[in-house]
Amino acid sequence: VTLGQDEGGTANRPSPQFHNTAVDYTAVHTWWLEDDLLWDVLMTKVPEKPNLISETGLMRLETLDGEAWRNPERAYELLERKFALAFAGRGAGVVQWAWNINPYMPTDNEAVIGFFRPDGTAKLEINVLKKFSDFFVSAKEHLSDFEPDEVIVIIPYSKYFSGQPDALLPVKRVVRTLSDRFGIVPTLLAEYHLNLERLSKAKLVILPAPEYLDDKAADVLALARSNGLRILISGAIEGNAYGQISESILKLGVDIGGDKLSFREKTSWTLDKNKKDDFATFDELRTNFLRKGKSKRTDVFHNNVLHEPLPLEYCSEEEPFIALLIALLHYALTNSGINAEVNEIPLTIRILKTKTHALVICVNESSVDLHRSIKIDNHSVTVNLSRGKSVLLLVNRMNGNILSLLK
Repeated sequence: VTLGQDEGGTANRPSPQFHNTAVDYTAVHTWWLEDDLLWDVLMTKVPEKPNLISETGLMRLETLDGEAWRNPERAYELLERKFALAFAGRGAGVVQWAWNINPYMPTDNEAVIGFFRPDGTAKLEINVLKKFSDFFVSAKEHLSDFEPDEVIVIIPYSKYFSGQPDALLPVKRVVRTLSDRFGIVPTLLAEYHLNLERLSKAKLVILPAPEYLDDKAADVLALARSNGLRILISGAIEGNAYGQISESILKLGVDIGGDKLSFREKTSWTLDKNKKDDFATFDELRTNFLRKGKSKRTDVFHNNVLHEPLPLEYCSEEEPFIALLIALLHYALTNSGINAEVNEIPLTIRILKTKTHALVICVNESSVDLHRSIKIDNHSVTVNLSRGKSVLLLVNRMNGNILSLLK
């Protein structure tokens, strides 16, 4: 039993984060959000249940003159990235929809989905399925349960349910920054379903710009903090889910309340060692609904909590400003005992470890060829990725040998 739905299940429709106890496995159909293919898998995955990417494929887009928007090679590359990022999100598998094109489908953008055309010829895309099938056949005897993630990001549902615009954007930004700049992919957990067991294996919990926080979640986080878990909070904390300053909220030990956010805010987060201060720039429209916290950044975890007053996840997407979020996350990661090297060139990297082997997934969503040296325990492997392509490796953790390769 499952509930199949597209990316609407990450936000405005029933979320697996809430109904996972009623299904055998969670699901998502990766169709529309081509720039959030990792985030939407993570949003629908919970630690207790497998997550099947139960429909994916390519809907038809056309130019003004009716030609296909993507040529066969570009379509192949996009489907390959969808498959790779499904497994990077701890997906249990991927189902292509559909095998055969249905020419009688009344919806034009869906009428061409499928591996085989009505005349029986196959699209180039079918080679994606064969490549992944061959890889996992060769790797399956070395794969077992993966180690839990060291980083957990809390989905701020109290803020989302309050109707705040772009309430989930900070989660997207943190996922993208961690995966592309640090090679770290977090587990995402709903604010309303936290408990100590779910947090027990993590080294760092991130609450990105929550503004409001459920009392039970605050109680769990306060207890986890006292047990040694590091917590990073950005932006204002105005109160609980009802806006009340409750005893549970006060237990977090952070400054409560906020101030109006300015278009430019001074900050000392920077990756430039020659600069002491910088300015975070926020979208002018967002300053109408965003708040900054009243705490003063101290560059230390106070009682295992670091409260950065600026919601840096909402910064302008321009390159100088994303560096501020990178600097904040780098500090939080390294001071939580997590190995975190900053990658100057964005490249999505996921390392899933068993006791003896590591499944390495790399996805190049850029327009240029990239290469990267990836450290796995005491060994390094070099990965070369053509633009728009994906690579999967199965690596022996004992000696660094590559046992299986998909490229």
